Amino acid sequence: MSAMIGKDCGQPAVVLRAVRLMERDPRLGTEKLNALLREAGVGRAVFDDEFALYVGMAPYEYLRVLRLSQVHAELAAARPERTRPEAVARRWGFRYGTAFVRWYSQQFAELPAQTLRG
Repeated sequence: MSAMIGKDCGQPAVVLRAVRLMERDPRLGTEKLNALLREAGVGRAVFDDEFALYVGMAPYEYLRVLRLSQVHAELAAARPERTRPEAVARRWGFRYGTAFVRWYSQQFAELPAQTLRG
């Protein structure tokens, strides 16, 4: 995902560091992100605006995209007889429900169960 984000693009350093942190750990909790912002001396509202400006979406949306990608990869590699999409979704921090299925379908143009069945 960070191919479009780099030193040459003029992003503030805190945005670049946040993207790298999110990509290293998509299960990132808000406490780590807040610690990064405190260290950089940047307020949450300013960070959210800068992030959206340079990345094209809000930080929580970016994390959701990363996590959905992990769910997709895990489902695509899993054995259908041993895997439940709900369990995979929960491992990546999602409640398995209509919102998750909608996000997943929007991102991958198929249902999680379809990915699992290959």
